[in-house]
Amino acid sequence: MVKIWTATDVAEGNHDWDFDTDERGNITALHVKGSVVYNDGESVRGERYNVWDAMSQSQKDKVQSSYALAVTAFNNHFLT
Repeated sequence: MVKIWTATDVAEGNHDWDFDTDERGNITALHVKGSVVYNDGESVRGERYNVWDAMSQSQKDKVQSSYALAVTAFNNHFLT
């Protein structure tokens, strides 16, 4: 995508995460979504960026571990 405007601000507290996983539950992508304000003074767009490839292996391992714990907690809440 070609950038037409330069971002001037990212709204605080509006970030959302969306994980893509393979059939074994391994994260393959981590999309962060949020509202970005552009310098034309009028445009506020919801943007999405895959940060997974920009992370170090150590960071990925920590996120994968946290994701597995969250999945387990979710499953236990509904299945026990």
